[in-house]
Amino acid sequence: MDSLGADYEIMGYGDFGLAMMPFRNLAMPLLNLLRQKDFAAIFSFHPYEITPNFDHPDHNIAGEAARFAAAGQDVENLKTGPYIASSDSYGATESRPELYLWTTDKSKATHKQKLTKKSRKKRNKYLQKQYPSQFPRQSKKRWGRIFDKITENGKSHSEFYQQVR
Repeated sequence: MDSLGADYEIMGYGDFGLAMMPFRNLAMPLLNLLRQKDFAAIFSFHPYEITPNFDHPDHNIAGEAARFAAAGQDVENLKTGPYIASSDSYGATESRPELYLWTTDKSKATHKQKLTKKSRKKRNKYLQKQYPSQFPRQSKKRWGRIFDKITENGKSHSEFYQQVR
């Protein structure tokens, strides 16, 4: 998001927790956040992505929840159910946001975002601090190289997104 110059929200769920929680406990708070903020675009992981050296079930669940929430942002008669208090529910917006899903499959990608050295360094620092469960302790010094290898595109680094809507 820094490379795009975009604001973003991090919902603060624990690492490796999304894949173990009921889908509605992630999807409905996300839907309400999208309705409250009325974002123009959503970026998330592709729900069917299997990233070499970095496969993570939370990414797939986050992508599926983003698809659900983006599709339901403008649906007025969506039943939120008893698990969301009425004071926490927000009404439908006028339109649906654009949805972009991160992928390593360049054949699916509709957009490419170049990453600067500064943005990669900031990303790697954030990931090291927030997601220590991702890699064994002995590979901590290699984390940046692992993420840089995922985004490597010739001599530059890029992330690829598939625009869904």
